[in-house]
Amino acid sequence: MIDVHVHLGVSQSTGKLTTEKNILDAISTYKLDMVMVMPQPTDPDRDAVHERIYDLTQRCPGRIAGIANLDPRVETAVYEKQFVHCVEEFKFVAVKVHTHGFTLPADAPAWDKVYALAPERQLPVMVHTGIGREIADPANAVRFPPECSLGGRLKSGFGLSHDYAVILLTTMILVFIGARLYPRLAS
Repeated sequence: MIDVHVHLGVSQSTGKLTTEKNILDAISTYKLDMVMVMPQPTDPDRDAVHERIYDLTQRCPGRIAGIANLDPRVETAVYEKQFVHCVEEFKFVAVKVHTHGFTLPADAPAWDKVYALAPERQLPVMVHTGIGREIADPANAVRFPPECSLGGRLKSGFGLSHDYAVILLTTMILVFIGARLYPRLAS
């Protein structure tokens, strides 16, 4: 079993702190084969949390994988440098578009840099959505590029269009067939 959505750090929204020990204990308690970890987007020291995630991947190779969760509101050159650091040096396996954490809908121009960089490196993009939260409304993910997803014209079990289905099926993409689509997940 793989948990594809684990946060490390402190959430400024809820005050919840998740530590390395919490993650390692959960792996043991719930008999998880792997967890995919990203920083809390509101953690005041998010950059250092990426480093801590990298350290966890080194302590538990094959059991912990990193997901980059970077602030898209910075200048493109700064974002690209952080992205490359996480993906090429830390070998993170995905990137998160955290709409709620950065207060930007998925179709905001600030995310364009993610949608451009991820396909170049065959990296899946996880988009934070949630029905009932305007900033995280799946309708805002219309610009989610096909090359970051499965492609094709899919319908979800809820009758949603491809654009919605891609977002809702992120877990299935990463866990069941992600390794075939994105070779980074197989390593």
